[in-house]
Amino acid sequence: MTSNIESDVLGKRPPGPDMGQRASGLLRSVSDSAPQWGSLLVLLVVWEVLGRSGQLAFLPSVSGVVSAWRELMGGAQVGYQQGTLPGCLLSSLRALVMGFSMALVTGTLVGGLMGLSRKVEYFLGIYINALISTPTSALIPVLFLLFGLGYPSRVAVVFMFAFSVITVNTYAGVSNIEPELVEMGRCFGANQWQLFWKVRVPNALPLLMAGLRVGLGRAVKGMVIGEMLIAFVGLGYLVKFYGSTFDMEHLYAVIFSVMVLAVFLTWAVRSLDRRFTHWRE
Repeated sequence: MTSNIESDVLGKRPPGPDMGQRASGLLRSVSDSAPQWGSLLVLLVVWEVLGRSGQLAFLPSVSGVVSAWRELMGGAQVGYQQGTLPGCLLSSLRALVMGFSMALVTGTLVGGLMGLSRKVEYFLGIYINALISTPTSALIPVLFLLFGLGYPSRVAVVFMFAFSVITVNTYAGVSNIEPELVEMGRCFGANQWQLFWKVRVPNALPLLMAGLRVGLGRAVKGMVIGEMLIAFVGLGYLVKFYGSTFDMEHLYAVIFSVMVLAVFLTWAVRSLDRRFTHWRE
């Protein structure tokens, strides 16, 4: 890390990994993921056997869930509206993208200012600590009174679920920096702006990306909870409807879709993390 920061300050970049290292990294990744796929296969087989046995009323078979998922993808009447899964997914993604984008920008800005200035930390720290310690679901009635039943309330719920985590991780990454790194940058003639971008930002990236992953997972949770309790639209509406009617196959199909969405988004953020913080390896 020290050598890379020194090269950045001097305006030089270390050479990237060669093809042999990339191939070795790919093989290592496949080898590491093999036990995960094996455990998933065992889980699906056991699940299918238990579901077909009929001993557990709340556990449908995997084949039944897949059939229900295909039905939802093609279009199925849900309650009093046409509740196709792609349409509900797009409705949920609108609130998720808007709320998480606002949380990312605001949380990064507030956390960065708290990490750079003790005065800002003293002024805002107590509110951030109180917010992260308060169950976010308890604030949903307040958001309902402020924004009503529409799209703004769903965005506000997503924002509240993700904001505090991103803020705290950004603050920790910016403030927890080794003094030797700052002193080394100054010895190489870096000004305050260069110190910020070439020393503080690379040092904060690991914690910032970790906050991004956790915040994104919490944002998906807030998206579903907000739609279940406030708006009754999107994926949350499907979970609410099929749960209240005890249609386990369709309920598990919707839950599976939410899990796939969360896993995909987490994988995307992890790929960004590896791209921008490869110097840690």
